[in-house]
Amino acid sequence: MTDPILVRMQLATMARLQILVRLGLAMLPSMASTWYFGYLAQRAGSGPGGGTIGWMENLLGALVDVGASVESFVLCTGGKHYGMHLGPGVWPGYATPFCEDVHRCPGPLSYFEQEDFLKKRALKDGFSLTVLRPSFIVGAPAALTSSTMSLALVLGMYTSILKYQGKRLVFPGSQDCWTARLQLVTSKKIAEVAVWAASREKCQRLMVESEEEDGVVEAYNLVSCPPFTWRACWDSLAASLKMDACGPTSLFGCTALSVLGGTEEARGAWRDLSLKHNLRQDVDLWGVFEAGFLDKALTCGWDCEFSSRKLAAAGFPRDRVLESLDAACILRSAFADLCAARILPSFSDIYGGPNEAVVKSGFSGTKVAVGRTTFKLWICQQVARLPLELMTIEINSEQAETAKGVRVRVRAVAQVKVSAWHMSESGTRGELDEASILLAAQHFLGDSEDQIASALQRTLEGHQRQILGTLTVEELYKNRSAFSEKVKEHVLDDLRAMGYGLASYVVQQVDDANDYMVSLGVTQTAIVKREAAEGSAKNEAEARKRVAAYKADADMAEAIEFQRAHVAVNQQKEAEAESDRDLHLKRAAYDREVNQAQAEAESAGPIEEARQQQSIVRENTRQLQVEESIKLEIADQIVERTKKEKEGESLARLLEEQNHAKSITVIAKAEADKVRALGEAEADVVRLKGEAEAKVLETKAEAYKQFGEAAVVQMIVEQLPELAAKIAEPLSKTEKMVFVSSDGNAASGFTGDVTRMIGQLPNAVHGLTGFDMIEAVKRLADSQDQHGARKKNTI
Repeated sequence: MTDPILVRMQLATMARLQILVRLGLAMLPSMASTWYFGYLAQRAGSGPGGGTIGWMENLLGALVDVGASVESFVLCTGGKHYGMHLGPGVWPGYATPFCEDVHRCPGPLSYFEQEDFLKKRALKDGFSLTVLRPSFIVGAPAALTSSTMSLALVLGMYTSILKYQGKRLVFPGSQDCWTARLQLVTSKKIAEVAVWAASREKCQRLMVESEEEDGVVEAYNLVSCPPFTWRACWDSLAASLKMDACGPTSLFGCTALSVLGGTEEARGAWRDLSLKHNLRQDVDLWGVFEAGFLDKALTCGWDCEFSSRKLAAAGFPRDRVLESLDAACILRSAFADLCAARILPSFSDIYGGPNEAVVKSGFSGTKVAVGRTTFKLWICQQVARLPLELMTIEINSEQAETAKGVRVRVRAVAQVKVSAWHMSESGTRGELDEASILLAAQHFLGDSEDQIASALQRTLEGHQRQILGTLTVEELYKNRSAFSEKVKEHVLDDLRAMGYGLASYVVQQVDDANDYMVSLGVTQTAIVKREAAEGSAKNEAEARKRVAAYKADADMAEAIEFQRAHVAVNQQKEAEAESDRDLHLKRAAYDREVNQAQAEAESAGPIEEARQQQSIVRENTRQLQVEESIKLEIADQIVERTKKEKEGESLARLLEEQNHAKSITVIAKAEADKVRALGEAEADVVRLKGEAEAKVLETKAEAYKQFGEAAVVQMIVEQLPELAAKIAEPLSKTEKMVFVSSDGNAASGFTGDVTRMIGQLPNAVHGLTGFDMIEAVKRLADSQDQHGARKKNTI
């Protein structure tokens, strides 16, 4: 038998993918065994080709097509076969411990469909079938999905978030689950048993005794520890995590998310943990936790014990039937594996930044870590941190005596830090100086930064006073750098003995209370000023002399160079002119030859062209001569024809003019007769009209004579309204009249104007006819008065 090959394939169950499965399997060597540990819920109504059964059918069919011989098939199901998900409250036949020969629990279950399908295929294809039924699985799964059922994974995430939040380790299950007897199995144990079952020397064949008896030839329960209760191991688990344990908070328990403060708070805490501990980002760990497998596992309020006698009786090593006697130990080991795979955070990791030294002491001695992560053993080791930052220390020496007893005040600043690294001669950082860090830790580990700075400040200030006592004020005043170097030389050994190094030392101020240094400064200032004035005058005179000499030398050199340059320029121009002359002469000779040849070439063309032109002109002349002769003949014919046409047109015009003259004579005669007749008729009309008007006038004259002046006046007065109407007729066509007046009498003024116009009629009648209407009216009035007087006298 060849070595078994574990084929882990996650394929869709669609029929069209079976071709790809067959092509892939055809490239593999012969397979002696196949294990399937995947979990895929079968869709309702998906038929035989859907879900896990569809996957199995595609796989086995493809193996047959490529001629692969399958000797054994290992199927991993679980405790649901015994009704662990139902419990005694739902299934009265529920009993523990679970034995492999127990009948199936009631109700449809995907496990049963898988077993039945494989039984038929085992009888048909001749391979053995082994079914493994593990209890609660713990371990680090290789592939993480939302359907991953690893109790260690979800419980580890739950405890990690609680520890990060600083809360107690609360058991999120019910009171019944707190005391129920359960068992665990590791994923490593499942793999070990699967390999053992598939590689047994004697593979038993699958036998189905009857339709009612639901048994398989090879079926084994898998556990890794004896039965335990959460109540018994919860305190131990919390102590290993350095957390306070807490049992169920209610009779029926609560959800894990509610203990963690809700979904949003728990998701945020896990996100922070993932970033801080650099957990795997290629899988959705939060999706695994949010699926709720932990709540389902911790609500099982009944015993779930598995019998492992059959596995031991079948020949599996008895010392490997149970891996451990402590469930908490199995969980801690699983947590460690998950931490190593960067699935869970390791709270035992100690992170040291580049500006601090992590000093780990206890078991295995004292170790130092700078800028890296180290691991601390629980209980056996302790960790402290030593800062490596640069510390700035002010050193003030008040009333410090110098060599001659003069008291001075000195203020300086020192930069001090732990000597954490060896420095090479080139100034680059070398290896870690653990000895210096351990010295500093021995003296200052656990002290605050202020306490460390205070101790170092006292040491530096003592050395500064010591050096001041060896110098005079004048030496200190003139050479501060020498003073700084002496302080550095004396203090380095003491700092090195404490694990520290001096990065820099700078004197900021030196003075005294008696103006001693001020007096030194005044004298020195006067001396410096005098020397500065003398030196300035001397330097200015010397500078002026040198400037004048340099200027004269420069002028002479400039004149000489100008002369040389002028001569050189003229020589260059002469050479250029000579070269230009030779060039022009040669160019003229060449141009003459070129022009001559070009003229000959150009004249040959026109000569030949003239010859050809003469021939063309000659032929054109002959052509024109022929054309002119033809044109003469045509012109003679045209003249003859035109002559005849003109003669015909003249005769026609003559006849037309004669006829026109005759017609004009006739028309003129008729018009004259017409005019004469019209004139005579109009004359008769005028004569008759005049005679009629004369008769009318004579009749009117006679009538007027008979009427007298009274009648005439009456006739004129009767016509006055008509005259007034004619005068006012233009005003009737006016749409709107606007009167502008300053005295408000515009309308009455207009009426007076019309009255005056009518009053001028008698004058107009007198001017036109000579009849004076006013006089006539007066005479008429006088005659009436006289007639009345006579009548009165008569009475």
